[in-house]
Amino acid sequence: MTPLNIKRHVAERGWSFANLAFRWGITPRHLVRVLGASPVEQKWLDALAGLPRLTRTEAKALKSSRIRLAQRSKSASTSESQPTHLQQHRPPIASAVAFEAFGFLREGSVLVALGDYGEIGEGDEVVVTERRALPTGDAMYLVKILATGEECWFASEAALFDVLVETGRELQL
Repeated sequence: MTPLNIKRHVAERGWSFANLAFRWGITPRHLVRVLGASPVEQKWLDALAGLPRLTRTEAKALKSSRIRLAQRSKSASTSESQPTHLQQHRPPIASAVAFEAFGFLREGSVLVALGDYGEIGEGDEVVVTERRALPTGDAMYLVKILATGEECWFASEAALFDVLVETGRELQL
């Protein structure tokens, strides 16, 4: 099963990748990696085959639960020093030197959208085409939607990771 077939199968059953990762108790980033592997492990294909159909009402309820949990996690993290489960998978904001040292979001990094953001639709793959360092140590990112060629700027790494997750793949630009 190809990544495109998997995406169609998931969508036909009424699921989003974000809701599916929430249901299975894994991060969206991990879900994208296991379903984008070549070949996909049999256990994940079996899990997809048994995926129940989700009504719009059920999908909305699941999304609401996921968002409420994320909001509670964010508000709890502001009063605690320990990172929450959802935050520990987000790379720290890094300086330009640390950026290269840890390899986060280089030009050519391929990411996938977990939800709609402007012209980027849920499930769309994008590639980082430009990174502009900011005096704060963060950076702005220009991404190109692979399917349409349209481009979109993100004001920070945090803003980018609110919508996109890494696939672990890179393209030569």
